[in-house]
This record gives sequence, structure tokens and C-alpha cells, in this order.
Amino acid sequence: MKKLAIILTLVLFCSQLMIAQTDAPTIEETILDTVPTPPDVPEVPEVPDAPETSEEEDDGFTITIKNGDRDSNSYSRVHTRWLMLDYGMGTYLHDGKMDLPTDLQAMDQQLGGSNHWHLHLMKQRIGLDKKNRINIMYGLGLEFNKYKFTNNYNILANTEPVTFQQDTVVSQFKKNNLNSTYMTVPLMVQWRHPTKNGNSVKVSAGAYGSILLAAKLKQKSDEFGKEKIKDDFNLNRLRYGLTARVGYGYLNFYVNYGLNEFFNPDKQGAYALKPLSFGIAVLPF
Repeated sequence: MKKLAIILTLVLFCSQLMIAQTDAPTIEETILDTVPTPPDVPEVPEVPDAPETSEEEDDGFTITIKNGDRDSNSYSRVHTRWLMLDYGMGTYLHDGKMDLPTDLQAMDQQLGGSNHWHLHLMKQRIGLDKKNRINIMYGLGLEFNKYKFTNNYNILANTEPVTFQQDTVVSQFKKNNLNSTYMTVPLMVQWRHPTKNGNSVKVSAGAYGSILLAAKLKQKSDEFGKEKIKDDFNLNRLRYGLTARVGYGYLNFYVNYGLNEFFNPDKQGAYALKPLSFGIAVLPF
């Protein structure tokens, strides 16, 4: 009986040991249970394609109005710039020539001292095609002219027609300048062709209209010192003419040719002249 009891005990112990080994996890299961499950990675949103840029980069002076609906072939169509400057020389023509006849010698001028400044307060350019190669351009500006006379003549104020009188008291003027200020509105068509280095070849042509704002005669002599005389001196209050520009990058040249008279045609007398100015665009557009 003792032997039978011992055998049954051994059989029961072995069966329990086998059951325990069957329920125990394997080594692979144990390792997997100890490795933490990585958190869910959020989906990265798709980045939209960057909008196509215009041919002209932002330079701090230009305001660009983008297209509302931009496709792969469209560009910014409207560009606005403030405060540009032209500098050159101002003169006048008689019968298409700069050389004046003897009877107009009172208006002989020193060309190097006869300056033309044009402050463009605002200009706006609107592209007519998808790539802005052809544009309409207009603006508003102030034009300052200084005509430096070389002879010892006075242009008389409050007289009609235009009258110059030789000064018999002053031996020689150190300064004898006729200054004028006009408000100017240009309207032009511009062709632009971009180059690989980011600059553009630009050719513009059109017309302008100007309104006289002020005029004065500035003189300096040993006999009278400095003198300023304000008058319109029969200058044409409304001028209009043709204007053209050509340039590459920041190097641009301009010319303005008046189609009507320098002086009021009803008061000019023998001084039938046409205004002309030309120079370089210091701050172009």
C-alpha cells in the first residue's frame, strides 16, 4: 500500500508540472510583452505648392497686387511704386534746333547748368499679358525745371507778349535762372523682357500732360545781390508732349519732347519754342 501511494503521488506531481510548463509564456512572448507599443504617428499634412513668383521681386518700394486665381502660367499683374527720380537737362528748340537765332539770343542758355528734375510721386504698371511683357503705365509727378541764361538780359514780369530787356545797370549776372514747377501725368505703353540674371530690358513710349504750378526768376549780381521775382512770365500753363524711356536693369534713359509751345502761344511773340528734356532715371520703374 505504501508503494502504491508513493507512485500515485509522483504521477500527480508530474502531471501538475507538465500543466505549469504548458501555461508558461515562451521567451519570445516574454520579450514582446516587455517592449512598449509605439504611439500612433500623426499624419503629416500635405504642404501646398509655393505660389509662383512674379518676374519682379519685392524691392521695398514696389507694391504688388497678386492674382486672385493663380494658375501655373499667371503672374502678378499690378505693380505700384512710390517716389522715383529722374535727373537731366532742360532746354528748348526753335524750328527743331537747339541753336537760337540772333533775335532770340536773350534766351541763350548754359546747358550744363539748366537742370531738369522729375519726382515721380507714384507710378503704376498693369500687365496686359500673362507674363507682363506688355504693360500700361501711368502716374503722377512733379517736374522742376531750371533754365540758366548766359546773356545779360531780364525777362520782364507782368508784360505781354514775352519781353526780354538788356540790363544796363548790372555788368554781368552771376546767376540768371528761370525756374518752373509743373505737375505731370504720364501715360505709356511698356515692353519688358526679363533676362537670366533677373534684370529686364525695358522700352516705354507714350504721352504726358503738365500743369504749371509756380515760376520765378532767380538772379544774383554784385550790384543787387540776390533777387527773386515770382510771376508766370507768360509760360504755357498747360503743356503736353511725347515721352520715351529705354533701359536695362537700373540703367534707364528718358526723353520728353513738348508738342505745344514753351510760352503761351497767344503771348509768346517771337519766342516760338518747344520744351525738351532728357537724362537718366536715377530711381527707375
